[in-house]
Amino acid sequence: VHFRLRQLSARVRAIPLVGRLLGLPLQHVVKALGASLSRVMMVGVEVALEVYAALAESPQTQWVDFAGPAGALLRGELQVQTDKVWRFLVDREIEAPERFQAIQTHRATVAVLCALQVFVGQLFDMG
Repeated sequence: VHFRLRQLSARVRAIPLVGRLLGLPLQHVVKALGASLSRVMMVGVEVALEVYAALAESPQTQWVDFAGPAGALLRGELQVQTDKVWRFLVDREIEAPERFQAIQTHRATVAVLCALQVFVGQLFDMG
């Protein structure tokens, strides 16, 4: 829907009189929808990255390897879920590479700021 509205907005702005009357309101709708989609995509990617980290890198998932036959079944299910999350992330990166990169930059910035906050707190505690 967003892509079609963007195309329609470009076509409407190309028509001289109609573009002046309808171009700006249509452009505002497109921007509002784009902002909403960006927020939704950011939340979706954030959740998917956390789920992927929990499934792939958590020490608890490594314990499953030592659980015998039941662990093998559970490991298979974990692998299926990990593959689904990975495909979701790759699809989002292909779908909107600029937004995906912006989300990754945002995550890195937040991580650095959290580390700085802890560091400043430690400096404050030390006097």
